[in-house]
Amino acid sequence: MAGYDKLLSYEEFEHMKIAQYQDILVSKDMACPECNGSSQFSYDYDRNMVEPTPIGWCETENGFMACFECPKCFTKYRFHISTTGRWEKDQFYRDYALLIYLHKHHQEKKKQ
Repeated sequence: MAGYDKLLSYEEFEHMKIAQYQDILVSKDMACPECNGSSQFSYDYDRNMVEPTPIGWCETENGFMACFECPKCFTKYRFHISTTGRWEKDQFYRDYALLIYLHKHHQEKKKQ
């Protein structure tokens, strides 16, 4: 895990775990299931979409998932952020640390 702790410490990662995830909606297409107004991977291409806010992660019977909140309607939703980290926690940590870094970088870029 060398280097990823500079993006997000493992301790911070563990504190972001959401134990009661069952009420958080699952999104199969990585977009907000309520308003379809935010998507993790479409916001750069479609200006009507906005980037969702990462709020944590959860360990489900279907593997590890990242949890997000839509900035338009405030719906919380979750989905798998990678295929390699779905079942392997250390790999999921690296994937999630990178996601957090990119989110912070994008937010800072928007402020300029």
